[in-house]
Amino acid sequence: MTKSHEVVIIGGGHNGLTVAGYLAKAGVDVCVVEALPVVGGGVVSAEVAATGFKTDPCSVWHGVIQANPLILNDELGLISKFGLKYIKPESQLSVLFPDDTYIILHRSLDKTCESIAKFSYHDAEAYKKFHDWAGKFLDILSQGMFNPPASFGSMVALMDQSEEGRDLLRSLMISGVDICDDWFESPELKSALTKFCAEALFSPRAKGTGFTLFTYIPLMHKYGGAIPVGGSGALSEAMGRCILHYGGTILTNSAVDKVIVRSGEAKGVILKSGEEILAGKAVISNLNAKQISALVGKESVSERYSNGLKNLKLSSHRSICMGYALHEPPNYTAGDETKPPSTISRGVL
Repeated sequence: MTKSHEVVIIGGGHNGLTVAGYLAKAGVDVCVVEALPVVGGGVVSAEVAATGFKTDPCSVWHGVIQANPLILNDELGLISKFGLKYIKPESQLSVLFPDDTYIILHRSLDKTCESIAKFSYHDAEAYKKFHDWAGKFLDILSQGMFNPPASFGSMVALMDQSEEGRDLLRSLMISGVDICDDWFESPELKSALTKFCAEALFSPRAKGTGFTLFTYIPLMHKYGGAIPVGGSGALSEAMGRCILHYGGTILTNSAVDKVIVRSGEAKGVILKSGEEILAGKAVISNLNAKQISALVGKESVSERYSNGLKNLKLSSHRSICMGYALHEPPNYTAGDETKPPSTISRGVL
């Protein structure tokens, strides 16, 4: 059996759904094929801990996407038309330490500095200075996340034109731990801030993770991280409704076995069921680069590209998700200020 669409998207993670949503709204006949029973990839919610209790097995806190025009300007109507709702707590992150002291990172910069000052007046001042310095580049860096970025060489050449640019380049190349050691003195604040790296699944000691702190700190105060009502999967569910509303197609339980390649161009996919889905204009991948390479076949991949894939290294950092079914929100001995809806984290010194 063969079907045809203008665009076929392999993988229904939230990035693939974003592409599908914009294409469908523009009138393109788009089809998303997803191997799992539901779309969303890592942005899903499921009854893992117990019946009736939703758990987010991967994505929980939606931070960077709040600056994305998709959400910031509601370009696809996910909030106004398709049921997506966010809670944006004033208390963004509470980091609790074993002695019941804590640092709270607020939307308010001043309130955050007051919390930091309990541990170090120096760090409270340094945090504000770091925020102001990083904030000057936030819009430039965030635009690079939501548009085709410049080549690495062009970016380096541009930054190398000024002392401030060279300082920025250094901050993007060093680790989150290096950033903290450069700017701050208290182990409590260092522990709180390097969690931005760790919770993005990077080791805070890995070079290049300084970018995470450089972006997340001003972004948190300007846009605020948010918690989706109904679980993280509420975002993917709203995207799915958007795609279907504009005439797109979503096929779940539809694993791709092979990409059809003719004359060096992707022309469609063959599912593991044997069904062919042809693409008149494009095949778009939402998969890991190593996965798509296997699907198109070695004969369709250059040796240079293949060698580059072999050199891709996974992060050494790993995380474990544990879901708990509780009858009431946790009541921490640190005090009422640390109660939800703040995100709670345990600080390690």
